[in-house]
Amino acid sequence: MSRKDDPEYCWCQSAFVDAMKPETLTPQEKFNIRASQHAARIRDIALELDIVGHPKLPLLYELAYDYGHSAGFEEVEIYYRSMGLLLQK
Repeated sequence: MSRKDDPEYCWCQSAFVDAMKPETLTPQEKFNIRASQHAARIRDIALELDIVGHPKLPLLYELAYDYGHSAGFEEVEIYYRSMGLLLQK
């Protein structure tokens, strides 16, 4: 696992972003940090729902993204969690 995929690294990056003055990071840098945090939360949700390794997991994310991306990463996570319940055993 690379540092970018490590949830603990992502949360450290979050604290780093919050501690810095907003003008010191470019919009792209802020987006990249938030995107890695989002990926970590998506993995956490899949672990929580015990759906890791399910063959339809990529489709689940695609649908959640389609429904929620216009409202932000948090909305995608809400849809992912809600629809993920359908994949549970």
